[in-house]
Amino acid sequence: MFYRNRLPVKPMQTVKLKLAHFKNGINTKTEENLLPINFARLTYNFSFKSGALTNGLGIETAKFTQEINLSDNSGIERLWLFKRYSAANNRNEYVLLIFTKSKKLYWSWLFNPTGNVGQLNTAFTACPQAINYRLANTDVMILTPPEAGNAMHTWDGLNAPQPVLNCPFITSLCIHNERLFATVGGDRKTLWFSTELDPVNWTVGAQGAGYITMADERGGLNKVFSFNGYVYVLRDYGISRVSAWGAQADFSVNHLFVSSGKIYANTAVLCGNRIVWLAYDGLYTFDGISTNKRTLGFEKLFEGTQNDNAGAEYHNGKYYLSCRLNYGDDKVVGGESDAGHKNNALIEYDLNTGEYCIFRGTDIAGLLSVQDGSFNKLLCWFNTGRTSTIGEVNNSGMLFNEPAVKVWSSPLTDLGYPDKNKVLKEIVFQSSHDCKLAVTHDDKTTEYEIKGSGKGVRVKLNLAAKKFSLEFSSDTQECNISNPQATILLV
Repeated sequence: MFYRNRLPVKPMQTVKLKLAHFKNGINTKTEENLLPINFARLTYNFSFKSGALTNGLGIETAKFTQEINLSDNSGIERLWLFKRYSAANNRNEYVLLIFTKSKKLYWSWLFNPTGNVGQLNTAFTACPQAINYRLANTDVMILTPPEAGNAMHTWDGLNAPQPVLNCPFITSLCIHNERLFATVGGDRKTLWFSTELDPVNWTVGAQGAGYITMADERGGLNKVFSFNGYVYVLRDYGISRVSAWGAQADFSVNHLFVSSGKIYANTAVLCGNRIVWLAYDGLYTFDGISTNKRTLGFEKLFEGTQNDNAGAEYHNGKYYLSCRLNYGDDKVVGGESDAGHKNNALIEYDLNTGEYCIFRGTDIAGLLSVQDGSFNKLLCWFNTGRTSTIGEVNNSGMLFNEPAVKVWSSPLTDLGYPDKNKVLKEIVFQSSHDCKLAVTHDDKTTEYEIKGSGKGVRVKLNLAAKKFSLEFSSDTQECNISNPQATILLV
């Protein structure tokens, strides 16, 4: 007589795992294995605000009437917008000022039918600061010298720039109560202010110009703002407030905030009813009284970076930050291939909703919001690559003429079943355009080319592992990836 040898068979459980949406963004604070799989370990160049992965930010050559033809190929160092009222034409006119690395100053009408530029004779040896002001009933641009051997200049848009002698070497400036307040080069403890109603008069006196010295643990004076009726001074490690009403003898100083880490002054921007800046450990906002650190979710990406070359701008209710991030991978994206690149990210951060988008692979040196009733653009210029091109930030998903490479990566996780072996049977999702799916199963990665379809995409996998992660990527301009669901066998 024969008996069947019945081997024990482990029961298997089928689990349907729904990612539901991608709106959670990045979480670098929580241990990867503890995160739900619909959080991102890293994402860039996608927008995920709608819950789907769609094309995010883009950068293209700026164009108003025509592209601006800058023949100086030394590279752009700074841009400013000069708004002036023309009595002869009974309208506002707009001039773009361009300072190049060859230390030359150019100008172009914003709506220039030819795109040609002119040069101004100012002989600056370093990049000046500039501010729009109405001086003696005429709109002028005040250009201030950053170092010795330079003169302040005023320019009305029609005549040759006029030099102003015997002024300090200004590194940051603002207009407050008809005085010009400024931080200065060579003496980072002193705040200067001009004569009242005369921002080009720096003769010190009881009824004239003057200065305030601040020597305390908050460090050097870096940037000034006129805000909420006061002058605020952003310093290495804090903020000081100057009450500057009436006679200068009545001016007073209060110290409001001390930071434990360095503040990157070039990232400090007045954003409506608050000042926003990047510090070594993340993003901060200041409302004139209190300071709050914003929770981004990706603070760890700032670790191990130096952001002395970072810059920022406020545009359409959003804070834009050009900076350097530590992505923690071995990929080289866009401008990161240039060994001399300084920045590798542009972050768009909505101050009201907290939503953000990260654009990777562009080395932006600076940003400038130009807007009025008939136009609304965010301009940028570059440290490396297209250094003589004026760019425009948009939502095209393109880096100039090439689609930006877009990536969304989930954490490597045991899916909440640490004691189970698993077989990832299949993934179903929607994708309107071609994309790629990479599945990491323990220490191996398998990639799949996906054809876009109006119908759902089903990918058969049959991958066995303890831990899994998913990565969606796209190198097309348009994309829309949504509603991924995975079928898993638990063994």
